[in-house]
Amino acid sequence: MPRFTQNQRACIVCILLVLGLSALSFNVIRIQVFAEKQQSDASIERYLDREVLPANRGMILDRNNEPLATNTHVTTIIADKYHLADAKIVAYGLAYREARKAADWDQLTPKRQQARIHAERTKLLNDKTDEQICAEHLDYAIDVLALPLRMSREELRSKIVDTDLKNIVIRKELDRGTADQLESILQEQRVQGFGFQRLQRRIYLAPNSLVHVTGYANHENKGLLGLEAEFDTWLSGNDGYRKRKRNSRGLLLPAHKGETAPPRDGLSVRTTIDMKLQAIVEEELDAGLAEFESTTGTAILMDPHTGTILGIASRPHFNLNDREGVQDASFHYAVQGGYEPGSTFK
Repeated sequence: MPRFTQNQRACIVCILLVLGLSALSFNVIRIQVFAEKQQSDASIERYLDREVLPANRGMILDRNNEPLATNTHVTTIIADKYHLADAKIVAYGLAYREARKAADWDQLTPKRQQARIHAERTKLLNDKTDEQICAEHLDYAIDVLALPLRMSREELRSKIVDTDLKNIVIRKELDRGTADQLESILQEQRVQGFGFQRLQRRIYLAPNSLVHVTGYANHENKGLLGLEAEFDTWLSGNDGYRKRKRNSRGLLLPAHKGETAPPRDGLSVRTTIDMKLQAIVEEELDAGLAEFESTTGTAILMDPHTGTILGIASRPHFNLNDREGVQDASFHYAVQGGYEPGSTFK
């Protein structure tokens, strides 16, 4: 083993110290300079609320542009018990309620109104306990929401209070008009702790006709059968989003304009089917099956000059909207069934 002189050992120690301090300095520079933007973006992202703006799924049409599959917009209203239990958040709603009782409220500028709300909020937080503030706000929220939701106050209170869940579904599948009205009321009255989840639901206007060809999409608007599955990529489109800034307590900042990317709607699919002729095909097929006491069969109507399919039906079938019995009736005899062509040749 080599022996080092005192000077050599001192040099080795100095070199190691220089290398260690250099590595430490490089890491400090990396954090301060190169990672600054990444950290800044991550910090900003924590205070952004991202709302998905769903794209409209494309329609499925017959040859005359009569819709077979289209969309309806539904909304779910959700109570956030985490926010409902935060006195500093819900105090805004109670402060607004008290502030607007003043005789000169309507004559105040928006800035003066906001200042009065903040003053009332400070007074509430000083004069009452957190439990009292949260209880009063819940009563206030129930008074505001019960009538538009067509629920009794007791029913609404029970739905919120009698559960350990932090996010509670208050009402599903509200139509767009009702949902927009409710959101406007909550914003105007400064009621806190409630949010909206907007979704699309696929509906079929002739749910018992052209079942196997049209197919269906699931609750996530993903095509699972027929044209819905075959052209799913074209029909789906791309969702947009809206980003809005929240403060450290989760409250939306109304002055922050945010960032919006509009959705790109899906494309519609136009078929060669004529729904007037399709109704005749379905009726004749059912009549034939009844006459021969059969449960399976198919009928196809074509234009003999071009081979265009004008009508096509298969049995058994199911209802596209409720899909009851789909497991036993999803086989499409018109295109999936195989037959010996002997009689046809004869």
